[in-house]
Amino acid sequence: MLRSPKYFSIILLLSFLVSGCTAVQVSLEGKVLLEELCARHGISVFRDPVTQVITLRRGDVIAKALVGSDVVIVKGKSISVSAPVEEVGDVVTVPVDFERRIINLLIEKIEIAERSIYAVLVDAGHGGKDPGTIGRSGTYEKDVVLDICKRLNRALKRKGFEVVMTRERDKFITLERRTEIASRVNVDLFVSVHANSSPSRGASGVEVYSFRLLDAKGRQEAQRQKNYRILFENLEMKPDSPELAGVVVDMVYDYKRAESKILASYIAGGLSTKVRAKNRGMKRSGFFVLRNTLAPAVLVEVGFLSNSREERLLKTSSYRQKIADGIAESVLRYVNR
Repeated sequence: MLRSPKYFSIILLLSFLVSGCTAVQVSLEGKVLLEELCARHGISVFRDPVTQVITLRRGDVIAKALVGSDVVIVKGKSISVSAPVEEVGDVVTVPVDFERRIINLLIEKIEIAERSIYAVLVDAGHGGKDPGTIGRSGTYEKDVVLDICKRLNRALKRKGFEVVMTRERDKFITLERRTEIASRVNVDLFVSVHANSSPSRGASGVEVYSFRLLDAKGRQEAQRQKNYRILFENLEMKPDSPELAGVVVDMVYDYKRAESKILASYIAGGLSTKVRAKNRGMKRSGFFVLRNTLAPAVLVEVGFLSNSREERLLKTSSYRQKIADGIAESVLRYVNR
């Protein structure tokens, strides 16, 4: 059954207000109090007075800092912050980027677990006999996006999501089948990944599409109606309940329309920042997989194969990993907003 993340955003807001929405006190040196920062996020703090090691814990995730050092160990990795951790009297202060660089790593995975495991369908565009767009040096879109989607699969799972993929190899899958998969497995989000092309060789950047408003004819499209029947079967709704079916259809449509736009905006901004590419923004489209899926759906254009520079980047594994991480981080921010 479709689960709505809007309920969790309300919980987040209420918990923020209850736990104290006043800003963390900042010292003259531009630092924040560590204990207050951790209290806001439910993180325990233990300071060893002998070794001066500070241990932060949330669930089974631990970070260790040392008074006088700007290096913090999180999940076995060394991460530098902008200034050393300092002890002033009876309190410990940390630089303002400590929350973004350290605290977020401690709470990232557990925030998903505390709410709900969201199921995301990751759709690698094209495949098999359909290569998609072809770059100037012969790069196939179908190969680039499949590799990105495999990486996205792993990145989302690390953040606590359930993931379903429409294809995991070079295989042709019809557009109809892609939307049916989303309906049969009851995913919460549908993310289709593609590479762009333009007659202008200078066109570049990231853009994300959500579906445009459907007229009466569009809402009666055969594939869309088939997917609703699949949904009704999963909900064990009787086919002779037209009024109830109509209510469900309207609710699903209105929810998808609102959430798809928000999700697209999160990914457009987050991904372009991650890969340092131009943000071409969130756009509306009548793409088949967008208008006929029932869950909130977006189509991500990760770059232009018609642009020589972006084609070279898309051919590198490091850049494709950045794309996968950028999308996964954006989906996490969307869910936890």
